[in-house]
Amino acid sequence: MKWARRWPYVTVGWLWFLGTAVPVIGIVQVGIQAMADRYTYVPMIGLYLAVVWVVCELLFPKMKSALPILAVVALAGCFVLTRAGGSLTQ
Repeated sequence: MKWARRWPYVTVGWLWFLGTAVPVIGIVQVGIQAMADRYTYVPMIGLYLAVVWVVCELLFPKMKSALPILAVVALAGCFVLTRAGGSLTQ
């Protein structure tokens, strides 16, 4: 398991997915539905986390210090667009 040492975030992402998917996979049925896709939003965070970290490491190996700044800029842009979209619909 060399990849687990080289890319620990893949292990964390996969364990996040498995750990948070257990309550929603339908072993214990809640309500009339046996399974619902809306419950997969939280488990998918782990897979997205792993994919984003792998892509960033493969595409931007020398820019590790700039990535947090880029993330903050991207989130700020999403915030601005969200606020603008909310005011446009009213």
